Amino acid sequence: MTELEAKLIQIIVEMSAAHAEAMANLTASLTATITELTARIEELSARLNRDSSNSSKPPSSNPPWTGPKRSPTRKPSGRKPGGQPGHSGSHASR
Repeated sequence: MTELEAKLIQIIVEMSAAHAEAMANLTASLTATITELTARIEELSARLNRDSSNSSKPPSSNPPWTGPKRSPTRKPSGRKPGGQPGHSGSHASR
C-alpha cells in the first residue's frame, strides 16, 4: 500500500468517526425533542378534556354539544302505562 492510499484510508476513518459522532448528537437531540413534545401533547390533552364536572370551571364554559349528565331517578316497573282495560275514561270536551 502506498503512502497516499494509507493517508486516504486514515482520512476516511476520521471522517467516519466524526460522522458517527454527529449522528449520535443528532439522535440525542431528536430524542430529547420528542420527549418534550410528547409531554406537551399530554398536558394539552388533559387541559382540553376538562369541563365543569372535573375542574373549577363554571358550567357555562362547557361545550354546547355536551348536555347535563342526568342519572335516571325512576326505574321502569314493567307495567304498561294507562288505565284499566275497559274503562272509558274522561276527557276534556273539545
